[in-house]
Amino acid sequence: MRRMRRFGPTGLLVAALLALLAAGAQGARRQAFTVVMGEYSFDPATLTVSAGSQVEITLVNQGRLPHEFMVYPSGPNMPMERKEMHEWVEANSMLKGVETTVEVDGNTISGTEIMEVVVKPGARVSIRFVPARTGTFEFACLIPGHYEQGQKGQLIVK
Repeated sequence: MRRMRRFGPTGLLVAALLALLAAGAQGARRQAFTVVMGEYSFDPATLTVSAGSQVEITLVNQGRLPHEFMVYPSGPNMPMERKEMHEWVEANSMLKGVETTVEVDGNTISGTEIMEVVVKPGARVSIRFVPARTGTFEFACLIPGHYEQGQKGQLIVK
């Protein structure tokens, strides 16, 4: 017959702390990417991340024009009319309801309603979030003419 080990109050405290540290280390896994924005392009144009892990995307605009970054489900449901397209993307944003932090020029903005990020020429912006759902999402610049010229990419969440 096996004898059960018993932990005293100190042993239980140590076991609880070790469990919390292990869970914290798992949840703290960070995936970092730098995406260069040019005239009508993103480089790289495909990012693969893990659901439940912190993602940090640093956007660097090396173009002469401002560009925006929006993330939404990919698929045939997106309307192609300019006004409807932007409204649909905002309503279906992958970041809607997800705690998101944006850092630009030393300023930090956080919230669950950040649907788009505009990056000025020569600027660098960091976006941090934890994707909650899996799937293939499109990211794009929806400034008139940019999407049509190919400024889009894929965010794959596994």
